[in-house]
Amino acid sequence: MRKAKLFTSVLLASIILSACGEKSKSTVSSDNTSLIETKKETAASTEESEEEKKLLETSNASEETNSISTSDFNLDVNWDIPKNIIKSALLEIGINETDILSLDVKDANESSSQIDATFLIQTNLMKLEAETVYYETLDTWSIIWIINSDNQHIYYLEPSLVGTMELYEYPSDELITPSTSSLEQHSQELETIWESLDAENDAALSSISEKYNEN
Repeated sequence: MRKAKLFTSVLLASIILSACGEKSKSTVSSDNTSLIETKKETAASTEESEEEKKLLETSNASEETNSISTSDFNLDVNWDIPKNIIKSALLEIGINETDILSLDVKDANESSSQIDATFLIQTNLMKLEAETVYYETLDTWSIIWIINSDNQHIYYLEPSLVGTMELYEYPSDELITPSTSSLEQHSQELETIWESLDAENDAALSSISEKYNEN
């Protein structure tokens, strides 16, 4: 199952705000320009995904599930890194490494700034899929979600996205966290924070400019 671009856009914004937000409030450096440019790219990606964000595509029941050699993707990637991150997430929902029968790359696609990769997971109880994304500019792998391959129920959701999707318990498949806000609302909240950071950065740059003009 391929995720909508909106999810990766919102997730990228959340990661950048978490890592750089506080620093942006107190200091101005060349990183500010990069941060603002990344925000604009994120907004553009969100606009491009308007037609995709309404629903998640379901997996084809007859799809081949045999593992694919990672060399088939022609990507210079250390796949052990996302696999270890997935194993840590699985442990959070109660799946020990001994319960994982297989963990293989199903699909991977590279764009100008990120790699989207889907992993197939066979546990001792059911088949799961993990959607991950690698942000090249941040050198960071993140898991968007881990789902039940059969009914698409989400068992693990990236923390910054909690509340935007229904979350179910593994392996009982019982609803444990309902959706309390839409992804669109979450995106708008992040955009408001971006605008606030931009205003603070502009004010700081203006202050620095005035200081140098005085000298």
